Amino acid sequence: MGMRRSTCRRRSDSDYYYDHDKLEVSRRTILRDIDELKNFYNAPIEYDRANKGYYYSDETFFVKNVLVSESEVVALAGLLPLLERYDNTPLKETISKVYDTISQMLPNQVQVQTSLLNDVQFISDPLPNIESEVFTKIFEAIKAHREISFSYRSISQTEHSPHYGVEPYKIYCQKSDWYVIAFSKKRERFNTYNLSRMKDIALLEEFSPDPEYDKKVHIDPNFGIWNNDESFKKIELLFDKSINTYILERT
Repeated sequence: MGMRRSTCRRRSDSDYYYDHDKLEVSRRTILRDIDELKNFYNAPIEYDRANKGYYYSDETFFVKNVLVSESEVVALAGLLPLLERYDNTPLKETISKVYDTISQMLPNQVQVQTSLLNDVQFISDPLPNIESEVFTKIFEAIKAHREISFSYRSISQTEHSPHYGVEPYKIYCQKSDWYVIAFSKKRERFNTYNLSRMKDIALLEEFSPDPEYDKKVHIDPNFGIWNNDESFKKIELLFDKSINTYILERT
């Protein structure tokens, strides 16, 4: 939104009128716009008696030009629970800065019917903590093709055990859990490691990525990673008819 420019013509010593043909708006509309700029945007507007017009007393002021509707504000609010999946990662700070930037571009006051938000509830899954160093170094190792060593606690263990000579290839997030797909030189196969179960990570020497990686590791959006050496088999699953709608909605 910006101020409409107005031009005045002298009709008498004490009276001025707006050139409606050129402005295509009434004098009342222009004055209402000026009041709105002052009240809702804190615009530093002053009246210049010499030039018979209004101006910004602060030349650096501008009206933030991203305006949103009520439904868009609700949609923005709905993004907050989705961002929670990054709460346990270093990405939270970056994403929060982006969200804050968007918020700063909005008008100072936005009227929203509160019932639209009160009638919606988001249920978030509990998130395991990921050490910032683990998250950062995993990305660095993948980018630079560096082997890593770390301590890892598998789902069936209560203590961490050392892992060496692991070649990371790709990170993926499934249902708010973060994993890295990596080749274990010790086991001579691709494994999946949960980032929240890793600690004491260190970068080692460079490695040459396997050009057959995409053929050896298959990521299914519904079932996750298939990284075994067995051939694929076609199977048929039978579900009770009481949940047929639930199954059809997710296939």
